[in-house]
This record gives sequence, structure tokens and C-alpha cells, in this order.
Amino acid sequence: MWAGAGRGTSGDRRARVHDRKDTLVGPLARRLGIRPATLREWERAGLVQPRRDPQTGYRVYSAADVIDALLAHQLRRGGYLLEQIAPLVAQVRSAGGVAPLASMLRDWHARLSARSRAMLTGAAALDAYLGGRPAPGPGPSTH
Repeated sequence: MWAGAGRGTSGDRRARVHDRKDTLVGPLARRLGIRPATLREWERAGLVQPRRDPQTGYRVYSAADVIDALLAHQLRRGGYLLEQIAPLVAQVRSAGGVAPLASMLRDWHARLSARSRAMLTGAAALDAYLGGRPAPGPGPSTH
């Protein structure tokens, strides 16, 4: 509930009733360390779907919207493009969160970890091979 809610002052914009976990664009942007314009861009790309307050038109982010924004933010920090993130967020949203996707995510994580270990093993073997060879010299002597 917003401050002033339930006081019956119809002229007071703060008198609207909201869920305690709802947040507006500014506080959410500060929480994520991004600009409010970035959240608006994410909304246009379909990453977040805040509802609009009917009296003010402000974007109101529910707890589910905040989770979508956190996921999008993490993926953006990982270098993913908005076009890549939107389908994933939609899948998570339609599945009802990440819990139903946990098995798939565990399998993906295991495959990614195995691939990473194989790449590290290969890199170590290459380093050992290259380290065992004599360093290239200045070339044949002309004396």
C-alpha cells in the first residue's frame, strides 16, 4: 500500500492501493543500477510488462515484473541482445517462473560445465605442448 492509502482522500494521488511489492520505474532502475529509459526500452522490446496506474499513467512493476527485469539485467550484463532475451523471458513467464524450467537449466548447466572443462583441458594440453618446444631462434647462422 502506498503512503496515504485508505485515507479516503480522492484527490491525493498517493491514495491508490497497490501491492506492497509493487515498484515504480525510478526505484526499480536505481535498484538495478540502470536508467529509467533503459527500463522503458526493455518494455518496448517485451522484456518487462508493467501495468499502468489508471490515475497517473505511471508504470507499476509487480513482483513478477521485477523478477523479469532482474533476469533481463543479468542477461544483458552477460552480453545478450534484447532480441535474444525476449524469447527467454517469455518462456520463463509462460512456465510460471524458473522452477518449472529447473531440470532443463540443470542439464544445460551440466553441458556447459563439461564443455568448459574440455576447453580448459585442451588449452592446458596445448600450453604444455608449446612449452616443451624450443623457442624459435633468430634463424640460421650466416657466418
